Amino acid sequence: MGAVPKRRSRKTKLQKTVDDKEKAMVVAQKNAALPIEEGGLGLPPNNTNRDRAKAMGFDLDTPLYHGTTALEDFEYFDPAKFGKTTRSEVAKLGVSSSTDAHIANAFAVKDPAIFPHAKRPVSGQRVVPMLHRSENLGDLTLPTDIDDLRLAASLMDSFEGGTDLARLHNYKMAGKPGTVYRREAKAINFIFRIFYFSLSFSKRHLQRLLAMTRTMFQNILLMERSS
Repeated sequence: MGAVPKRRSRKTKLQKTVDDKEKAMVVAQKNAALPIEEGGLGLPPNNTNRDRAKAMGFDLDTPLYHGTTALEDFEYFDPAKFGKTTRSEVAKLGVSSSTDAHIANAFAVKDPAIFPHAKRPVSGQRVVPMLHRSENLGDLTLPTDIDDLRLAASLMDSFEGGTDLARLHNYKMAGKPGTVYRREAKAINFIFRIFYFSLSFSKRHLQRLLAMTRTMFQNILLMERSS
């Protein structure tokens, strides 16, 4: 009789994930410590994930939150799936996030008072914390009663004008009776590629990768749960 293959326990799989992350962190520190002319970030050898994010231009003072029904970890947002959760015209334009985690959660659960046309039922949801950066941030002050189609048109005009990140002010989203969700900084992002916060690559590697994926600017970063 042949030997029965040994099935790895959940604990073993989790330990492998931890080990892989630790290895990636070591590589990230080593790459980031290289001089800029060698493709590194010119940071001290004991650099941290926050050091690397700051050196690459990410905003550490304004964390954003993205609500999603995707329970599995993911490395990037797929443009082909934009708008499938809420069926909103705005959602089809890019990645939506908020400075308020509670508002992001309203997107994740597809609150029927906000998204009457969203697919249901919701099998699960979570809120993903993110960091962002922008080369051309656009601030839009909108009427509080603006509808989805008019908002989508305003955002499209902003994007066509060169904005890569739109921040909405004075925009209220009707919620359940007696409540109003206020989004002071809903960031709609027109560039889609995402990387994990471990940053286990050098700046030169990033530039090559960006060229391969044909993106103009790397501007959203998923934060590790341990951060």
